Amino acid sequence: MPRPDAPVALAPLLRPPVLLLAALLALIGFLYIPTVAWSFVDWKGWALAELHVSYADGPVRRGLPGEIARQIASLGLPTRDFFAAVFVVLAVLQAAAFAALAWPLATRHRPLFVALMLSPALLLFPAYDYGAWLRKDTLLALGAVLHALAVRRVLTGRLDAMVYRRLVCVALAPALLLVTLAHELQIVMLPLHMALVLLASRPDAAFHARAAPPPTAAILSLAAVAIAGTVFVVAFRGDAAMAQAICDSWRGVAPIDCLAVRTIGWDFSPVVDTDLRILNNRLALVLFALAFSLSLLPVVALSLAADRTGRALPPLPLMALGLLPLFAMFLLGWDWGRWIHLIALSTAALLLAPPFPPAAPAHAMSIPAPSTRSLAASATFWLLALAYAGSWRLRHCCEIADLDAGFLPTFTRAVEIVTGR
Repeated sequence: MPRPDAPVALAPLLRPPVLLLAALLALIGFLYIPTVAWSFVDWKGWALAELHVSYADGPVRRGLPGEIARQIASLGLPTRDFFAAVFVVLAVLQAAAFAALAWPLATRHRPLFVALMLSPALLLFPAYDYGAWLRKDTLLALGAVLHALAVRRVLTGRLDAMVYRRLVCVALAPALLLVTLAHELQIVMLPLHMALVLLASRPDAAFHARAAPPPTAAILSLAAVAIAGTVFVVAFRGDAAMAQAICDSWRGVAPIDCLAVRTIGWDFSPVVDTDLRILNNRLALVLFALAFSLSLLPVVALSLAADRTGRALPPLPLMALGLLPLFAMFLLGWDWGRWIHLIALSTAALLLAPPFPPAAPAHAMSIPAPSTRSLAASATFWLLALAYAGSWRLRHCCEIADLDAGFLPTFTRAVEIVTGR
């Protein structure tokens, strides 16, 4: 006798939003194939070399990943393959977390959901530019998205506010300190986490009857991370002699290009020189400005969609607290595309953290027959979303000369790898 409940059990998995999400995640994974494949054979990449900065000559900023790699190398394992595998896992976690954060849009604003998932400035940024792969930015971005997910659970009552604050003190703050030991840019990202903590203390009236007390301990724990991280970076900045000692420690173990390792001994003059070259290159400056504008288009659309649905957005002071400090990254390095990526992703995480109004039950909705005008508007939104996702890409650094589309070349290369051409 056939099981009458079998079709019912499969029904949730066959809903259009679920099928759309599965298709998007599969497409994103497919587009990562060229980048991931190359990372398992390339020893000369800048980002891979920077991951090998270690404590071989004593404590130094950015040295934690390299110290872990030294232990991996002592086991006879290739550090290149170790880092490639770790970043595949991190990319999968980031895609899953971001999809969960943006999921409410899949049932409310599907073209916007597609634009966010396939934006060249968000999840697909490293897939379209190999220079953005194996970057510690992934740790910063993953932390922001996971924290935004936790805040939404607080605001919807699925996570107790006091339990959340304890987790900030005993789990999030130590984790962010470890990330700071991997890259000091985490210090610049800490105000974003403070803004998320404060957002979790301003519950939506639809979900909580009263506001929670001030999260003093949680904020102080993040401030302590900022202070401790800054002290460590200043005290153990590194110099040319230490950089050379680290390079020497990898000889015969990992044939990396030591130029990236030597950056720990540089002063700010190369950063200033490169930034000035970009500012004096009118084409590069205009293209970066255009890329910045394009990267923020989905979050602007997200704000407009919130106005239509009555969804509460973070207050402007919290947005300023969380996002304005990120612009300091343009003064700290020449990888302007990376900074645009982090700003766009942080903005999306902050705007997506507040809960969405509950959707009306399907049986309670009266669905009118679609008019010609509504069909045309829907088709327009879909065309705009697909054109946005496929017509440009963001380069990670330097004096860029174009924003050529990344989707088609990357897709074609992935097909060639899969088919063995």
